[in-house]
Amino acid sequence: MSFVDYSEIDFEELASKVGVGSKHIPLLLGSFVSESLEGLETLQEAISKKDYEVIATVAHSIKGSASNLHIQKLAEQAKELELMAKEKNTEYMYEKTLISLQESIKSFKQ
Repeated sequence: MSFVDYSEIDFEELASKVGVGSKHIPLLLGSFVSESLEGLETLQEAISKKDYEVIATVAHSIKGSASNLHIQKLAEQAKELELMAKEKNTEYMYEKTLISLQESIKSFKQ
């Protein structure tokens, strides 16, 4: 999977999917981005240590948050990362997925 640009996300459409007013979307996305970026730092360290349990846990958290916000492609990337870590797949390109997640999450306008 590759980077997804969310800089042009439609707040009205997202608000409709999430079930809140569009004025709440910047706050929700801001919280999601800051929490996810913290998680990605932990994820980067876990990947370098091949700590599959931590990788799976952090990926699961990002997946859940993205799913709650109906950000499906991001949730799918995190889910794939989680599953590969649970399988302790040594062939999977964890770093590549991490970079894609970082770029995607940083693309949300703040």
